[in-house]
Amino acid sequence: MIKWQTVLPLVNESKKVAILLRHGAREPFLAGSLGIDIPLTEEGITQSIALGKNLQSIPLKAIYTSPLKRCMQTAEAIQEGLNKNLPIHESALLGDPGPFVEDPAQASLLFLQLHFKEIGDLLLQDISLLGMRSCREGVHLFLNYLFHIETFPCLMISHDIIIALITAFLNRYSSLNSCIPDFLEGVVIALEEEGITLYSKGHKTTILYKSDLLTGLTLTSEKGSIKS
Repeated sequence: MIKWQTVLPLVNESKKVAILLRHGAREPFLAGSLGIDIPLTEEGITQSIALGKNLQSIPLKAIYTSPLKRCMQTAEAIQEGLNKNLPIHESALLGDPGPFVEDPAQASLLFLQLHFKEIGDLLLQDISLLGMRSCREGVHLFLNYLFHIETFPCLMISHDIIIALITAFLNRYSSLNSCIPDFLEGVVIALEEEGITLYSKGHKTTILYKSDLLTGLTLTSEKGSIKS
């Protein structure tokens, strides 16, 4: 979604910046499975190490990751490529269950019945789904979590639907179509005094934001271009 060479000028020690990316290439899901324990492929590990090497010039201070195996493996491989002993923190808001799942048992049944893109598009249309939070609630949870992190710049490793929903909602898109990241792709989020700036797909979107969960997200946005 964003080319990593565009990240470098955006990140320095004085900025509160989070790089939110999808885990590395994984093994395929088994039919009828949620893929909870699916690991990275050998290629996924190799590519994650290579990405870490490419990000060595960024003064990263910590890695936050979904607790699922493929995300933990990605974090460890990137850390190896960075050649830095960064702290790795697990967070359920980055996966298992993530910010958009309210009841994991009910949501599991939903994910076995529908493709994640169908689920995401329904949430973007503000349709209530069993076991799921609304997009607004999920994005609020994620941003509140982000605003309470004290270690920046940081790397966050999550899953395609979480990154896609955050990106689509903040950009006011009605579909996930243009927001689904490939392996090791993602977005950059910069915390500003009065909101956030989201960098994705060659442009930036600035969103006014207040930290209160119920009333906090004001979708007043301004879009501009960045070189990619």
